[in-house]
Amino acid sequence: KLIINLTPKSLRQACIFKWLQQGEKEGTIKEWMGVAPSYSLKLYKEHAAQHLYRDDFLEELYKHHNSKKSLPKSF
Repeated sequence: KLIINLTPKSLRQACIFKWLQQGEKEGTIKEWMGVAPSYSLKLYKEHAAQHLYRDDFLEELYKHHNSKKSLPKSF
């Protein structure tokens, strides 16, 4: 069971990572965020490059989790 705390900050960050993954232009993302054009997305881009952000990631994680449940107890 996944426990996810949804806060305005986590929702905003999830959107930023999603938009970066989709290849949206930085200017468009900043406009959607309501920030100045000088706002830097550098930290988000660096973090995204080091981690897995794909639409099918949670589905794969769920399938992997369920496959472990079906293994014999000796594993």
